[in-house]
Amino acid sequence: MRLNPLAAPTLARPTILRYKDPMSAKTKKTLTQRPTAEQVEALCRKNQTPVDSATAERLCVYLELLVKWNQRCNLVGPYPWQQILLELVLDSWHLAAFLQKLQLPDKPVCLDLGAGAGLPGIPLRMLWEVGSYRMVELREKRTIFLENALARLKLPDTRVLRMDAGLALAEHAPVDLVLSRAFMPWEKLLELALPHLAPAGVIIFMSNDPLPELLPVRWKRLDASEYAAADKLRFLWALSPVPAKD
Repeated sequence: MRLNPLAAPTLARPTILRYKDPMSAKTKKTLTQRPTAEQVEALCRKNQTPVDSATAERLCVYLELLVKWNQRCNLVGPYPWQQILLELVLDSWHLAAFLQKLQLPDKPVCLDLGAGAGLPGIPLRMLWEVGSYRMVELREKRTIFLENALARLKLPDTRVLRMDAGLALAEHAPVDLVLSRAFMPWEKLLELALPHLAPAGVIIFMSNDPLPELLPVRWKRLDASEYAAADKLRFLWALSPVPAKD
């Protein structure tokens, strides 16, 4: 039989691959469960970080929003609210205590760079209400989430800035306090922030590593602390620029 070269070739029937979701229905239900204020208060108390009922209510609202939005845009990974509270949110309690030890202005200008899902900033502002606090985030979905959370929580003088970190630092200079949680390598952030800090400005790093012994020439250690979370040690560093010599 002669073959017609213009005839369409006969194609094998394609195999249709169907995605099998490895997550069980029980796991999905756990990840989408929303807490009550009583549950939040009880878990905080069990973790030896007690909160009053008003703070528990605010945390409950924030956790509800995180769980809801996390299903759409993966803000913090596939975790139930209990794990989010213990491993991410309660870091802010340690940070608030750390900040209270520092000598900051009465109304400091604070920038939280790479604010993401509002950690540590949103829980922090429930505890530490000093000065103005700006959460700097460039990614659109995260800024929309942050704005929704702030609209619900009414935190004092706390706003979202959707802009580049360098631009935010320049526009708000002189900045009294910069917070960084895994935003960029710490040495690079020191270079970026230095021209925009107040003379006694402070940068705080939330890190999984202790403060290095050797710091860049223009920087000095103010304080450092460590605490346990999720069976691991976490660290807080406070650095400040060395005054320039005349």
